[in-house]
Amino acid sequence: MPSSSPPPVVERRRRPRPLVATVASVDVTAVLVAHDGAAWLPDVLAALASSTVWPRHLICVDTGSTDDSVTLLRAAYREVLQLPRGTGFGAAVAAGLAQAGAAGWVWLLHDDCAVEPDTLALLLAEATRSPSAAVLGPKVRDWTDPRVLVEVGLTTDGAGHRETGLDRREYDQGQHDAVRDVLAVGTAAALVRRDVWDALGGLDAALPVFRDDLDLGWRVNAAGHRVLVVPPARVRHVRAATTGRRQTEAAPGRVTATDRRHAVFLLLAHAGLLRFTTLLPRLLVVTLVRTLVLLLTRQLPAAADELRAYAAVVGHPVMLLQARKAQAASRTVPARSLRPLFASRAGRREPGPVRSGTGCPGVRRRGPARSAPWGTRGPTVRRRPTTCRPAAGAPFAGCCCSPACW
Repeated sequence: MPSSSPPPVVERRRRPRPLVATVASVDVTAVLVAHDGAAWLPDVLAALASSTVWPRHLICVDTGSTDDSVTLLRAAYREVLQLPRGTGFGAAVAAGLAQAGAAGWVWLLHDDCAVEPDTLALLLAEATRSPSAAVLGPKVRDWTDPRVLVEVGLTTDGAGHRETGLDRREYDQGQHDAVRDVLAVGTAAALVRRDVWDALGGLDAALPVFRDDLDLGWRVNAAGHRVLVVPPARVRHVRAATTGRRQTEAAPGRVTATDRRHAVFLLLAHAGLLRFTTLLPRLLVVTLVRTLVLLLTRQLPAAADELRAYAAVVGHPVMLLQARKAQAASRTVPARSLRPLFASRAGRREPGPVRSGTGCPGVRRRGPARSAPWGTRGPTVRRRPTTCRPAAGAPFAGCCCSPACW
């Protein structure tokens, strides 16, 4: 008789699912520029690979690295565009974009800046909510200590000091988390509308490093668009060039000298005709006073930097006139309307108004915008502590933390 016992149960193991998650592709061209960044690229590439959305095009550009940067980039993305060692950041981005297809946005990436998984998604989400925004930047925190804020938007004052509105080693406690209009954002992980990038010619080749971010933001605002800082989107940044952890052949010499020269160039390039005629002699007086103070405090290299910065800009009038001509051609907003975006002489500026309308008060904008009333102003930023003193070699009355802060 046939057995009535049930047949043996055969255990079938389920096939493991692939570990690669499906990531949505967005209308973005990302350009990652490397220059001797092998020390940070493993973390940067790992952070980029964890992004919740993925750029349609990602172009890797190396500017003559002598370390393992090219090897690391090729292991991750195979193709790397290699350029001469003296290529500046703006020229490298332009060369990378020339190799990519069309996309609505440009995402600027540094080899020493690690994004978070939702950085790009949050920037794009804010761009959708604010269609008049042409440049959006994240909150920037310190590489080794993410509690420390580095930048939450940028501005400058009448003397060319680079202002972040932050205290030295200020901790991130959410006090600057309002999305707001600013004069500029840093280029690290900045998102730029491609049509605006093309119309303005991208980053100025006259500023291969330092102040190129302020120049771009200034030109975008003057052209009638908006620049927003989006603090929910966060990155960690080494600031290797600013802090002197690497040298850039695109701007040889002392970091303080290059930064001050570009600061003077920026002020003169963006000044109106009437202001230009008064600013030129005023900057000369400021330069002489600062040089004298530096000499009295025995900071001889810094004193020489002051004189050379002014002489280098005034001694090359053709480059300055070309920048002024390009800036004037794209300007659609009067200079006085942008004053709320600048730092005052008395101290650091307060953050701009919370995003709930079309821009800062008094700034006439072009393009689509919402008509909702303006919200309240953000929290007041404390002034620099009275105990802060310039470090050795730093410019007089500058920030003690890094050369790029003055």
